[in-house]
Amino acid sequence: MGMLTFFVTLICLFTIPGVIQYGFDRPFALSAVPGQFLLKDLGLFAACVWIAGTSLSAVRNRRRLV
Repeated sequence: MGMLTFFVTLICLFTIPGVIQYGFDRPFALSAVPGQFLLKDLGLFAACVWIAGTSLSAVRNRRRLV
């Protein structure tokens, strides 16, 4: 559920107008208010993926022992 929640909010980075601002020296820049606030969800999504991976490997190891 966490991965789904953060994935949906990451989609908002590309669908909300004004989040990605063009015309800077880099390919794009994130606006301060909605863009950087939504960028935290990338780290939280990665944490959910990490937790799911370690949980699945623990379940596989437990089934091998039984």
